[in-house]
Amino acid sequence: AQDSPDFTFLVAALTKVIQANPAVGATVTAVLTGTTPYTVFAPTNTAFQATPFNSIAAINAASGATLTTLTNVLLAHVVAGRVFSTNLASGTVTTAGMAPITVTVGTGVQVRGAGNGTNNANVTSANVLATNGVVHVIDRVILP
Repeated sequence: AQDSPDFTFLVAALTKVIQANPAVGATVTAVLTGTTPYTVFAPTNTAFQATPFNSIAAINAASGATLTTLTNVLLAHVVAGRVFSTNLASGTVTTAGMAPITVTVGTGVQVRGAGNGTNNANVTSANVLATNGVVHVIDRVILP
């Protein structure tokens, strides 16, 4: 994500959470750099622009309850296990933030958090290999 111009908001959000909350930051860092396999649904910059975290400045200004919300949002994008798109199945999955997300597999793959109402995030690019997992790019931020 650090090497892609499409994920600067995601990287800024991760950096903010890691720096502002050492305990959660340690968990997030362990997920991203550890050996335990994970699946990450990575929202693009455009996806972030449709949220209150619609700029790098807004992300960097997060504090208190807003920082907690940002942390919960980020953790809602991480699922245990390396799950390729061909292995995804429709149903509910628990995220690293312990919030359930709904996965729908049909002509494409969609994911949705409880805070998204009926607005699904579409997987726009699947199966991007990472050191300890797989990334699926999505067009909407998952809201727990």
